[in-house]
Amino acid sequence: MRKFRYKKLLILIAVATVAANVAYFASPARSQQGTYFSDEFNMGAYDWTSVKGNWAVVNGQYTELTKPDTETNWAAAGSLSWTDYAVEAKVYSNDRTGQFYIAGRWQDENNHYGLEYSCDETGAAGANSARFVLYSKKNGVRYNLLTMERATNPKVPYIGEDAATVPNNPYPAVIKVKFKGSNIEIYCNNQLIGFTADTSLNYGKIALGEFNRQVYFDDIFVWDVTPPVISSVTEKEIAGTAATISFSTNESTSYRIDYGPTEAYGFYRTQTARDFKHEVDLTGLSLNTQYHYRITVTDAAGNTTVSADRVFTTAAELDTVAPSVYNVSSGDIAADTVTIYWNTSEPGNSIVDYGTEPGVYKWSISYDARTTAHAVYLKRLENLTTYYFRVKSRDLSGNLGISGEYSFTTLNDLRPKITAVKTGSTPTVNLSVYWKDVPEAVSYKVYVSTSNDWGAPVATIADEAGKTQYTYYQGSLTAYTNYFVRVYAINGSGQVGYSTIRAFPPGNNPHGNPHGYYWDNPELCGNCHYTHSALGPKLIKEVNADRLCVTCHDGTQSKYDVINGKLLGPTSDQTKDPNGVWTDVYRTTWYNSIAGPYGSIGGATAAGSAYIPTSRHDLNIYNYAAPGNNIENVEVADANLSCSSCHDPHGSDNYRNLRTNMNVLNTENPPLITVEAYAVTDPANKREKTVYVRGAVEFCGACHSDFNQGAGASRNAISTTQQPGMTLSNASMHMYMHPVNVSAQYVTKTAYAVPLPDYLPYENGKIICQTCHYTHGTTNTGKHIRRDGFESTCLKRFDKTTGCEDCHDKTNHPD
Repeated sequence: MRKFRYKKLLILIAVATVAANVAYFASPARSQQGTYFSDEFNMGAYDWTSVKGNWAVVNGQYTELTKPDTETNWAAAGSLSWTDYAVEAKVYSNDRTGQFYIAGRWQDENNHYGLEYSCDETGAAGANSARFVLYSKKNGVRYNLLTMERATNPKVPYIGEDAATVPNNPYPAVIKVKFKGSNIEIYCNNQLIGFTADTSLNYGKIALGEFNRQVYFDDIFVWDVTPPVISSVTEKEIAGTAATISFSTNESTSYRIDYGPTEAYGFYRTQTARDFKHEVDLTGLSLNTQYHYRITVTDAAGNTTVSADRVFTTAAELDTVAPSVYNVSSGDIAADTVTIYWNTSEPGNSIVDYGTEPGVYKWSISYDARTTAHAVYLKRLENLTTYYFRVKSRDLSGNLGISGEYSFTTLNDLRPKITAVKTGSTPTVNLSVYWKDVPEAVSYKVYVSTSNDWGAPVATIADEAGKTQYTYYQGSLTAYTNYFVRVYAINGSGQVGYSTIRAFPPGNNPHGNPHGYYWDNPELCGNCHYTHSALGPKLIKEVNADRLCVTCHDGTQSKYDVINGKLLGPTSDQTKDPNGVWTDVYRTTWYNSIAGPYGSIGGATAAGSAYIPTSRHDLNIYNYAAPGNNIENVEVADANLSCSSCHDPHGSDNYRNLRTNMNVLNTENPPLITVEAYAVTDPANKREKTVYVRGAVEFCGACHSDFNQGAGASRNAISTTQQPGMTLSNASMHMYMHPVNVSAQYVTKTAYAVPLPDYLPYENGKIICQTCHYTHGTTNTGKHIRRDGFESTCLKRFDKTTGCEDCHDKTNHPD
């Protein structure tokens, strides 16, 4: 149960302590991003505590199953640290009697604000009996603060049998209760229906209640009610008939700029996509004229801030001079990518026209942001091909600077394109790898390994003139074991290129690999997609990616059972016959996964309570809710965490299809975070041992950027992060943190090296996030207070902090 922990001292001291904790826990980025909490019940009701009654998710909606008629049954969620917020819920009911409740600033059943709904009749005839009563309950004593009846206020909804047929009835009803200071406001479908003021309660969770009524709740949101802050407002560029206004906000917001020759304005520009940094061009202005403008910004919760009036004066003459373009070059040339660089004499946008013939530019790529130092990344190029290009930049006044023609030639790409990987069990467990001919290759070498330690090649295959596809077959393999296959192509000059695939015979991998698998195996697409009857976006078969993933990854059609945190592997008592052939190859067992259990996803739930996690990497929450983040890319920030946030459903070279690149910056050419990992089947210890090669911390840091800290972070208050391209968030400034990417072997002051625990994951002997934390979920106990006020076991691999001793061993080495 997630509770805010505070000391029960004398009353005055307790109040002061809670107030201090509230001030601290309200500060993280999560509370500045529009929403504290959301639950659409796609994954059960993990974040809810049943205070009284039998609460459950039914058809994706939350309800109390017993329909109590003697007392109110309650379920609560959230943090006691919350003070000012708005709680919103979509509500359905087919009953005509009883009450339901939406509560805020909930401390317990005897201390909270509650919005009570009731109606005495049903349908159109009885709709006017609908009423809301807002009350406070302090130390068990109820005080009614406000009554709102549909008979006198048509904005009050009728929620009951035949509600959809009642004329002018808000349906479905979305009820919101907003707390800000002493003010309390009630909304239905975003229309204010009543307000009052009270000072009885100042902080608390949210709760839902039912009394003798079957009610279904959905789409629960807890919204921030603090307006955003506008800063760094400048008139970045001013020309004769145009100007650029630049400003920042402390949270992701949309904006509207009103402008005109007087304070009446008369013109405006809007942007509905939210971001932290904003630039807007005002065009069509008059020469030598003073303009007034003001900025209005709105966050995800609908909170609005309006700036003071500001002025600027346009130039007296038109700007007719195009930007000068110079220092044009091509760099970082690879087989299929290149970066084009240039400078301009004034800020302009970035355009590259390019093609494979001189003077013929078949393709073009552009970025609107104006700068004087330009860099444009071109990808999906052909290898050993000469490209011709020119660059262009347009300034604020529309003047276009164009360069002459330049060229570059891409490098040779000898990587074989693997078209299929097939596995089988007859006559023995086997695999076959297929790849396309590499035109320059004179030979191919094939390596097979179960540990990513390649050794000698298992086959050398000569290139044959006119042959378009090659195959390698290997039998007598161990069933349910990770195999890695690497195919090298060698040309006449001794240059090499290679591609790597994974196999888990005798099961086939429907996710393919990033080297062209689907192009030659398009039938695999039908495993996940429908063309005309898809239930979810991107034509997927289920309503969202998480539900789609769990149709296989509940252990029924995959080696990975993410619900129970298990994976399928061979037994440890297999033997070989005199010919080296494994016997009893189909005996398997379920190992504990290095990632831990989810417990439930998309309606699929663990069969036994042993696998119910005490904390987990919650899916379907906003990415910006990640502890220790400073995510700037609005598209990433406003997205919900899903299986595909970390795993590539179309395949990657990595263990578990971990994404090879992560990107969280809102820039044209952000730094890409490359991760590499693989898994070795270890039947003797009944596990799959994961070996991280590079990028594990940076991979997690894509969302938890504050926690990428190097040596000394536990002794010196930090002000930066080592996460590529990211800055430290205010919530972590001047704090102390355990370092990562440092040697995992602790050495005492007397130079004793504490033995390294073999069962923990490392990256080249260094501490990574996964050394201490599970990725999916943990069943360990011992809760901490997180920085957002929640109690949580924080995905720990061990109970509370007991795992610290595994590396530090202060019991035997107190120095």
